[in-house]
Amino acid sequence: MLRQEGRLDPKRRKFILCRQTTPSRTEVAYVLSSSEAGTPVGDLQNSVDRHTNGELSLEWATVRLIADDPLKGQGIATLDQLMITQVGETLGSVENRLDLVSAYFVPGVQGTTYLTDLSERGIDGRILTHA
Repeated sequence: MLRQEGRLDPKRRKFILCRQTTPSRTEVAYVLSSSEAGTPVGDLQNSVDRHTNGELSLEWATVRLIADDPLKGQGIATLDQLMITQVGETLGSVENRLDLVSAYFVPGVQGTTYLTDLSERGIDGRILTHA
């Protein structure tokens, strides 16, 4: 697992990677033993209990799963079968919040510009990636 540290440079509309390191076993053990590590698990269990007891209702949301067509691996996918085309079509309608989950998220220049513009318009954005 790699840890990346950096910052978004709004003038250049580019993510500046400052350093990339692998956390040591000691660092991982320290984080897992902290009181903060137990909080998300406790919060999740509390939410499940509250829902079970009828104290908490589910929040329904519209989501869209976007993925490349498997034909991409064979090099014969058309442009409309590529994830990047679908992402562009979907992201054009962001009004309040953008939550992106991608194992291999690399926004590029246009993607970084788009995300920066969303932020400048006051739209919340969260991106979860393993990189």
